Amino acid sequence: MSLLHSELAKPEYAGLSDSAAAARLNERPIVGRRRVPLAEFVHRLFGDATWATLQAATTSAAQSAQVKAAAITVYDFLRNPHVEAIDMDLPATKGVLALLVQAGVLPQALVAEIDSLANVVGSRAEQLGLPMPLPVACITLARKTRR
Repeated sequence: MSLLHSELAKPEYAGLSDSAAAARLNERPIVGRRRVPLAEFVHRLFGDATWATLQAATTSAAQSAQVKAAAITVYDFLRNPHVEAIDMDLPATKGVLALLVQAGVLPQALVAEIDSLANVVGSRAEQLGLPMPLPVACITLARKTRR
């Protein structure tokens, strides 16, 4: 309840009824980013038949040493049983994927689709780890215990 109590102490909730405060906390406009689970990433590669292209790029004589190294890095990373998710916002991730797109190993549309998997929309209540939907009664109780 202390999380909710602290949240309700913010100026944006001042003057709101309990019902209006609950509605604001339950709105889902918050956009964030998450690490993309490896299974979702790999699923997109198989679904687009790009896995074989990526694997072939690891040994292709037609690819530069830099592209081969990038392909090997991504291929090995995706096969690593200790990796659970990929942070699409890391400069290294962006760089290696951009290189593979530029070399024609990965389609730009597929990389954009995988990157979009990192987008998260949620409510402030969810962000705080509160029950969803947050009942008005929780707001009422938090405000009563504050006084």
